[in-house]
Amino acid sequence: RIIVQMLLFGIVLGVLWGFVLCRTLRRVYNDVIIEISLTIGCSYLCFWTAEMLLSSSAVIAVVIMGFYVNYHQASAISPEVLHTMHEFYEIVAWMFNTVIFFIAGDKLGTQLGLFIRLSVGTNTSYWTFFKWLLLYPGVLVTRGLTVLLLFPLLRRLGLGLDWRVAVIMWWAGLRGSVGL
Repeated sequence: RIIVQMLLFGIVLGVLWGFVLCRTLRRVYNDVIIEISLTIGCSYLCFWTAEMLLSSSAVIAVVIMGFYVNYHQASAISPEVLHTMHEFYEIVAWMFNTVIFFIAGDKLGTQLGLFIRLSVGTNTSYWTFFKWLLLYPGVLVTRGLTVLLLFPLLRRLGLGLDWRVAVIMWWAGLRGSVGL
């Protein structure tokens, strides 16, 4: 029951809000402020109705709405507005990533300071700090082994993976706010 409620209602609501947004965008032509405001407003309304009214997955609803609008973007978003909208969302994404990293750094610094204050001079503090230092290289080695083990399979499937892309997959991994 919960899977149907979360998944199915999220998908249906996303398609519905995508339809509403595309239909509304077709009534506006070449107005940057209105078209960007409509995309932001409908995204929030889609999230709110999914989360509060239907108790379904708001993230799935907004993602499906985005897929729907992207599929119909040629007929919904004015060509002159598309570039400006893309630049606007690039700036918004950069700002939110900056805020997320600031909050994560603040929380990490607070926790590290508390940990150091509470355990200075004990054997546990040095051992725990040493384990924290080994965590990042450990994740890199694990990711490298995973890419190496799956390389033959990834090379044969899809577009064909070469060693340069495999190195990028290993090094880039999951960086940014998603990894936090």
